[in-house]
Amino acid sequence: MGYSHYWSHEAEIPAETWTKITDDAKRLVAAFPAGLSELEIDHSNIVFNGAPPKDFETFGLGRLSQDTLCKTNHRPYDKLVCAVLSVAKQHYPPLAVGSDALFEGLVIWPDAARWASKVLGRDVSIPWNARPHNQGMVDRAAARAWPRRGRRRS
Repeated sequence: MGYSHYWSHEAEIPAETWTKITDDAKRLVAAFPAGLSELEIDHSNIVFNGAPPKDFETFGLGRLSQDTLCKTNHRPYDKLVCAVLSVAKQHYPPLAVGSDALFEGLVIWPDAARWASKVLGRDVSIPWNARPHNQGMVDRAAARAWPRRGRRRS
């Protein structure tokens, strides 16, 4: 399956909330030091990928209900994916977020949250309350806290 991040939400994100998410995403993209491709941030989607040759799967967070994932393969844009999901969860708590990074330790998520906090000038935290144990690992149940419906690509 590969190294992936997962997210889902069952309802359309309200317009005023989506505006807050996209405003933050635009600021994060503008501050992101590595290149991006396929960039689109509008009234219904936030889409981007790493710049070739460091691209992998395209990240796509949509305003409409979705249950999806993005494989980043530890490429540089992985940090931006984590940061955008963190601010999206902050603005829209019903968003469920999971990550294979939980099985490998929590290094990318705190790093992304610290970076997003610096860029946005406010506290941004990781989107769950996982407690590391066993040399940086967390319970698999915590990692898969997002809904177990059949995953579909949006």
